[in-house]
Amino acid sequence: MKHELTLEEKAKFISSSNYIESIYLDYELTLNILKEPENYVNINLYDNLSDNSWRSYVVTDHENALDYILSFENRELVICDVIKNIHGILMKNQYANFDVMSGTYRSNFVKVGPVKKDEFFWYYYQAPAPKQIKNYMQQLEEKMICLDDKKNVSESDCWDIHDFFENIHPFSDGNGRTGRLLLNLLRLRYDLSFKNISSEKVKKYYKHIGDYGEKLGIGSIIKQENPFMTIFLQSPNFH
Repeated sequence: MKHELTLEEKAKFISSSNYIESIYLDYELTLNILKEPENYVNINLYDNLSDNSWRSYVVTDHENALDYILSFENRELVICDVIKNIHGILMKNQYANFDVMSGTYRSNFVKVGPVKKDEFFWYYYQAPAPKQIKNYMQQLEEKMICLDDKKNVSESDCWDIHDFFENIHPFSDGNGRTGRLLLNLLRLRYDLSFKNISSEKVKKYYKHIGDYGEKLGIGSIIKQENPFMTIFLQSPNFH
């Protein structure tokens, strides 16, 4: 399997995937970084990302991971190894302790969200405990074996692998971007079109993942007090 995207198509995918993770580097800037990465190495691209390692690497490492899935040979997949490789390339330069971070399953608990809000509480998705990750990833491997045995793989089959992975959330960071790269690796492997999640479809995308996790009961939903309500109740004007 060898597929090619234009630089413009790469920029569209990378900027959209980063946007979903609140990394707001627009299409034009992303494209310019891909064209002339050497001009952006020492520039802080985003004020809220003060760590030096969060500069052009959010684009250039993303491109390297994208190139990895685009050039992936059509051979038997050891999906857990492939996922670690994608994550390792994607996150290689983004943290000072990347030897621990990239391609390594998390040892900490993580929550995602809020996935739902009301007047008094915000609700978060609590991913499985670290000790459960290897077991769930083995289940993912088994799903992949079954997928390769099918004669006609559908879009929903590829989404099933993606959604299962996202609900495991095996890494401390970079799960969303890794998952969308994985989704496209599968789509291209089974002769489906390359998929880009636009900013207009982010809420639908997250709901899709959340509904899948709720159905299978992989993680759990936890609630915390609405921080704005807490501030309001503690305000002197309230009493």
